[in-house]
This record gives sequence, structure tokens and C-alpha cells, in this order.
Amino acid sequence: MGVDCTHQITKSCTRWLTLRSFDSTASCLEALREDGWAVWATDLSREAVNLHDAGHALVVPPKVALVIGRESDGVSPEMLDGCDLRVFLPMRGFTESFNLSVACALLLQRLFLACPEARGDLCEGEKDRLRKDWFQELSRNPTARWVQVVAAQQFASSA
Repeated sequence: MGVDCTHQITKSCTRWLTLRSFDSTASCLEALREDGWAVWATDLSREAVNLHDAGHALVVPPKVALVIGRESDGVSPEMLDGCDLRVFLPMRGFTESFNLSVACALLLQRLFLACPEARGDLCEGEKDRLRKDWFQELSRNPTARWVQVVAAQQFASSA
């Protein structure tokens, strides 16, 4: 965790994410490459692949890190230079840009349509680790003490 996020903006959803922070874009890209991730970044340049037009021909790598830029200025030039593929979703009508949450949802939906096997592909060990972390986080809430009972049952049966 350790990443400072504004809870008013994130509505505390960050507690359900595993976050890593990096000192630079280069160190982030290096870590992704070492872990075998392909890096796709959103971009509106002519080099970007239109995900709508790519249709079923879109080949999604086994591990893809999707980089979505800020609403104000997009993905940084350094990240764009280091990514494997630039992608975009077309907009119709008078829309100039999607807000960040809408863009993220639409991109993920498009990738899951192209690669349905990516849904729920965590191994059982990773699922158990995440459940344990999440149950511990939930059990800190005094109104959710029932989670401790569920967690105890879950991990007693998996032992």
C-alpha cells in the first residue's frame, strides 16, 4: 500500500487494490518488464490502435498493464515512449473526452470482450492471499464483525 490517495476522490476503494509506487516512470517500466507485463497506454495520436475497429482480431497478451492518463494531459511522454502499444476508444458526437472512470470502465470492458478468459484467472493461492488481506481489512470495521467469523471459517477450511 503506502500510496497517498485522497479518500474523498477514491471513496476508499484503494483499500481493495494492491498498489506499488515508483520513483520514476523508468523504474515502473523496468519492474513491469521484469514481471513479464506488456504495457499498453491510452493515447489519441495517429500511432494508437482503435480498440473498437480492432474487433475480435485484438490479441491481448497474457499479462497487460493498462496505463490511463490524467484527464488534463493524458499519459506522460516518457510512458508513451516506453509502452508496447498505444490504444484508444473512439468517441462520437460532441464528446471531447471520457472522464477517467468512464474511460477505464470502457477500456476494461473492451479488453474483457476480446479476452474473456482473463476474467478471474488468479490461481487459488493468490485468491486465498487476497481474501485473507481483504477479510483483515473488513474486520477493522466495528460494524462488520461478522467478517471475522467468515474469515475464520474460510481459512480453517483451506488449511
